[in-house]
Amino acid sequence: MYLHEYLLDEGHKLGLDIREKKLHSNSEALCKGRKIALNSHILKTSVQKRCYLSEEIWHAKATVGNITDIRNINNLKQERFARKCSFNDLVPPDKIVQGLLNYCLNLQDMCEYLHVTENYFCEAIDYYKQKHGLYYRCKDYTLYFEPLSVIGSSKGVI
Repeated sequence: MYLHEYLLDEGHKLGLDIREKKLHSNSEALCKGRKIALNSHILKTSVQKRCYLSEEIWHAKATVGNITDIRNINNLKQERFARKCSFNDLVPPDKIVQGLLNYCLNLQDMCEYLHVTENYFCEAIDYYKQKHGLYYRCKDYTLYFEPLSVIGSSKGVI
């Protein structure tokens, strides 16, 4: 089972109608009410679908009304909220720590480990830097966002 299929199951349990189809817009995905459309013309890999589907599920859970015009500050806030929730689901700091402890020492390895796109991972790191600063304490470890590294009580710097 592809990882985005777990999100499909989650969406169906929430009563969402999720479909892959060619959209007439340049959007990767859209959510309208209880319906989510993934643009099959743009999203080709399971990893891409996973990243966008996670965010769209959060839109279905938390977004009110049409937020396509992000020049409106309230729409932008809702867009960012769904994106932040998606980051916390797919790329939480503790999973980044685990990736580093499992010797994911470059961007490609980390993204493969987390099953996210490189762009999505970089956006998540930028979000965590804005939220936490340059580091984050996670259990017995300190996760540094720049450069991406972890220091722990037993393993040292990775």
